[in-house]
Amino acid sequence: MFKTFSQIIYKILYFIDIIVLKIFRRSFLIWFKDFIDRDFYKTIKIPDKKIEIKFFTPNYLTNWLTNEFKTKEPETISWIENFKEGDNRKIIFWDIGANLGLYSIYASKIYDNIEVVSFEPSTSNLRVLSRNISINDSHNKIKIFQLPLGEKPFSFSLMRENKFGEGQSNNAFEVPLNFEGKKFISSNNYQVLGTSINSILDNKFLQIPNYIKIDIDGLEHLILKGASKYLSHKDIKSIQIEINENFKEQHEMVKKILLENNFKFQFKKRNESLEIYKNKKFLNTYNYYFEKSL
Repeated sequence: MFKTFSQIIYKILYFIDIIVLKIFRRSFLIWFKDFIDRDFYKTIKIPDKKIEIKFFTPNYLTNWLTNEFKTKEPETISWIENFKEGDNRKIIFWDIGANLGLYSIYASKIYDNIEVVSFEPSTSNLRVLSRNISINDSHNKIKIFQLPLGEKPFSFSLMRENKFGEGQSNNAFEVPLNFEGKKFISSNNYQVLGTSINSILDNKFLQIPNYIKIDIDGLEHLILKGASKYLSHKDIKSIQIEINENFKEQHEMVKKILLENNFKFQFKKRNESLEIYKNKKFLNTYNYYFEKSL
């Protein structure tokens, strides 16, 4: 209802702006975006960690994601809070599908000796992610890797976005599959250079991570296939990966690849109180947790 009310107000302002434009040949409404970029920020307090995190919230979705930070995926927060130092005495965390950087920034705030790599190819999300890193003074701990990941080494392919806007997810790269394994219907398309984890590590662009979070809504199994040379490495301790069990090919392939690379399935979890999991499409979606067998 409030969205409808907001839309009515906008339409009134839009109509007035048309009149102003005809009289003065200038638009006043076009300045509103600048005012939103200047004023729309939110601070999340984490009392038990004695930290505060700031987020840039230029639209409804980014505001909602920020408000739900503590409750949307408490299992992800708990997983991050239990990271242990690597052999080089530094935690290396790859956040694949970082979106706004909620979990990247949280990890950078609670650990002094950590390197976070935020993988986020969406041009809309990169704008907010980079802003969030800057306003939290996390630029010395977080690196942005803006190329999409897939099965192939360096090559151009089509990036398909479900919707155009900051905070959006459910995108696709290389193959037109959505989070259910069905044909992807996109509203925003552009070609972009992508690569595989094998290529990244072969060329020593990054160090082998200790912890990997993969949440890209449907192509997780292809990212794992593109990491085949390194998944068995002893430095990789744990992987969190979102799986929609309705997408059976993905579900079975993820388990097969990880088990073949000495990972052991620990558990699957989600916040059962969320309304989204009552939707048939997301009814069988969970965060799966795998740890390296010693």
